[in-house]
Amino acid sequence: MERIEVLDWMNGHADRVHDVPERVLSRCEQEVREHAYADAWLHARDIAEEHERHWRASGGAHASETFVAREVGKELARELKHLEPTPAEGDEGSYVDEDVLGVLEPEARTIVFDYVHDLARGEEHEAWMEVLRFTREKSRALTRDESLSSDISFEGTHSYADIAARVMEIFTREYQRRSHPPRPDQGDRLGGV
Repeated sequence: MERIEVLDWMNGHADRVHDVPERVLSRCEQEVREHAYADAWLHARDIAEEHERHWRASGGAHASETFVAREVGKELARELKHLEPTPAEGDEGSYVDEDVLGVLEPEARTIVFDYVHDLARGEEHEAWMEVLRFTREKSRALTRDESLSSDISFEGTHSYADIAARVMEIFTREYQRRSHPPRPDQGDRLGGV
């Protein structure tokens, strides 16, 4: 359902909407964006945590820190590409808070939920594309900026699994940090890598 259709319906059924329709719809859109953004980053965090647990329980030969960071970062990005979350039918209420929905009669909620579901799918996809961009950029940046060693001598290396777990811990922390939607005064969402 298109935004203009929802607004037309709301304006034509003022007895079922107990606030200014444009304001109600704008608040719905803002909340959907915020929830979809947080959901995408938290989904990525959960995946990185799962990888971290896996690596903490693993062993392995010694390897260069930069080599491991590059490898596990690429692997994580590949996996995330295939694990994009999508809002399920019936979850529309979780994207919009009750204080906004409370001004809508049941029939108006049904109309708004149709719109919210479509909007949530689009917003979640956009947020997930941002997660993927960040993951790729952070993976490249780790080999340059995180003071990881490229030493390949036995004394200068650590277990592949230990390094991989540390890298996943970095991703987990970054995904958690980014799960809070930026305020308009904070600039772009990606910010520094």
